[in-house]
Amino acid sequence: MSQPFSLLDPEVAINPYPFYEKLRKDFPIFWDEKMQCWAISRHSDVVALGHDSRLSGIPPELPDWHERKQVLQILTHNLVMFNDPPSHTRLRKIMEKAFFPRIERTKGRIEEIANELIDAVFAEKSMDIVGDFALPLPLAVQSEFIGLPKKDSLKLTQWQAGLAVFVFMTGFTTQLDSQTAATEYHQSLLSLCDYLKPLIEYRRSNPQDDLITDLINVESEGDKLNEPEVLISSLVLMMGSFLSITVAMTNCILGLLRNPDQLKRLQEDPSLIDAAVEELLRYESQVQFSPRRANEDFEFQGEKILKDQTVIVGLGSSNRDQNIFENPDALDIGRSNNKHLAFGYGPHGCIAASLARLHIRTAISTLINRLPNIKLSNSSELKWVGAPMFRATESLPVIF
Repeated sequence: MSQPFSLLDPEVAINPYPFYEKLRKDFPIFWDEKMQCWAISRHSDVVALGHDSRLSGIPPELPDWHERKQVLQILTHNLVMFNDPPSHTRLRKIMEKAFFPRIERTKGRIEEIANELIDAVFAEKSMDIVGDFALPLPLAVQSEFIGLPKKDSLKLTQWQAGLAVFVFMTGFTTQLDSQTAATEYHQSLLSLCDYLKPLIEYRRSNPQDDLITDLINVESEGDKLNEPEVLISSLVLMMGSFLSITVAMTNCILGLLRNPDQLKRLQEDPSLIDAAVEELLRYESQVQFSPRRANEDFEFQGEKILKDQTVIVGLGSSNRDQNIFENPDALDIGRSNNKHLAFGYGPHGCIAASLARLHIRTAISTLINRLPNIKLSNSSELKWVGAPMFRATESLPVIF
């Protein structure tokens, strides 16, 4: 049943959680006319759909936008988030075998770089968490982790940002308001591909201690990635190990600063750090909705979903579901059995989740140890971007 409100309404971007509560209570599945999609808001329904074969990770085709279709054709044949078993299972298994062994080895570097970034602003007694800390930290780690020249960091940032916007808005034409915008996103992908192709080729004959070399050489059950798969896997892991970590880290730091009692609690008991990270991820999730496409007509919770219609599952709403979490709108860094869905659920869960957790845990510990008096600056209001799919703030000014 169509409703006179939408996830695209401006107030949702500022504070979506009262709106989510209304959805869970009265409209757990509803047709968003502006977005032309079904929105799912309850935790139990999101989990139920996580393994539902009637939904696919492949986004709908958009025949009116030629450039955008070109991007989708590349992504849907290779990218794990837009792929499904058995192809998805094969790709993910090989990628994980290359990716996971490197993660724990980065812990020391994350801490070193975090301290260097704090040193650079320490005398000023203020900084922007986004621009001075949460953005450069994973970017520097990524350069070493994946094997990217530091001198190229600025253009890589710009291209990845363009591609990330495209991916998170895929399927929602209202978010891409012109042919020019579609062309820009397409160009970001082509630029990244053109950049990575010669770098990958060079690594084939000149292997180094980096992820690109690992993706070229990794083998699972006698199977290896082909040339296009190495390229796209590099793209996926670049995005997962940079922009999403930047946003998740920023949101977690913001959650602590907006709840000084919980910040003090963590400072007094650092052993709570792991539980705190999980609670902060639940409290202000970076990905609010994840898109799927119906493979067939089917009924769900009394509504008929038609083949090729888009279904978005509410990760942010699920993480505030009162049927799962006691007092869900309160931040409790000691919360146990935290069944949040901040990194997705099922086969399309975020492949970089463990790397993100390591960044967040290390960054928060370093910040509160080095800057025990850190607090939000009153100089400006937060500007939220990326709604309704993504929840990110452009800047986060603090003083200390």
